[in-house]
Amino acid sequence: KENWRHGSIGNLSNCQKTDHSLFLKSSSSGVLCEKMSVKELIQDEILKTNNKFEQVDMFLESDQSEKAIQYLNKYIEENEEKGDQKELATCYDKLGLIYSNQANKHKALEYCSKALEIREKGGSNMIPDLIVSHSNMVMLCTKFKLFSQKATQQHYLKSVEIAKSFLKDDHHHEADCYNSIGKLYHDIYKLKEASDYYL
Repeated sequence: KENWRHGSIGNLSNCQKTDHSLFLKSSSSGVLCEKMSVKELIQDEILKTNNKFEQVDMFLESDQSEKAIQYLNKYIEENEEKGDQKELATCYDKLGLIYSNQANKHKALEYCSKALEIREKGGSNMIPDLIVSHSNMVMLCTKFKLFSQKATQQHYLKSVEIAKSFLKDDHHHEADCYNSIGKLYHDIYKLKEASDYYL
C-alpha cells in the first residue's frame, strides 16, 4: 500500500508541473465531494500514512523539500522530548542529506555530524546506522571537498573497520554492511574494490 502511495505521489507531482491543476476528491462512499488542487491532493495522500519518515520521503518525492524540513524539525523536537536517540539521529541524517541536495554544505555537515555523534555513542544496536553515517560523511567530503583527503580516508577506514567487526558477530545485516562498504569504496573512486563488495 505504501509503495502504491509513493507511486501516486510521484504521478501527482508530475501533474503539478502541467496545467491540470484541479482534481475531484471522492468521499469514502465514492461520491465526488470537493475540488482539490494537485498540491492539496498530494498533502492529503501524504497525511494518510502514520510513518513520519514515509511522510518526509513523500514530501521530497513531490518536490516539497521545505515541507520535509519543517516536518523533520518537528520530529526532532518530539524525539528530544522522548529521548529517542535512534530516531533523532535519523532525523538529523535526513536533514543533512536534504541540505546536501540543496548544495548547503554547512548545514549538510552540521546535521550529518550530529547523527554521527549520536550513533557513535549508541552501542551495538546502532552499528548499521553508524556505518551509514560514516558513509554519508565520506560522500560530503567528496562532494564539497570539505576536508583533506586524509580526513575522508579516516571516515572510510573507520566505516570499513566497524562493518567488518560487526559481521563477525551478527550476520543479520550482512548484505547492508557489504553494500555500505561497497558504497564507501565507490565514493573514493576505488571501483574495483567497490564491485567486490557489491557482488
